[in-house]
Amino acid sequence: MPEASLAPALLVAMPQLLDPNFHRSVVLLLEHRTEDGTLGIVLNREADMSLGEVYTPDAARHARYLAALERHQRLDERV
Repeated sequence: MPEASLAPALLVAMPQLLDPNFHRSVVLLLEHRTEDGTLGIVLNREADMSLGEVYTPDAARHARYLAALERHQRLDERV
């Protein structure tokens, strides 16, 4: 059975969120997988790159690879 995905979705930060990376942000959730991680774009901030430069099929695969690598590193730390 395929896992349920939370994407696509818009995430709007609550005023109480003080993390400077997400304070007052609106995030477009592009991909969400329990095993591979989540990929989103902050919509209400300026960036030096266009969406086409950031989100490519290769970039999505790379993000999933990094998420998997991080997961394995956390598992190794538990041992």
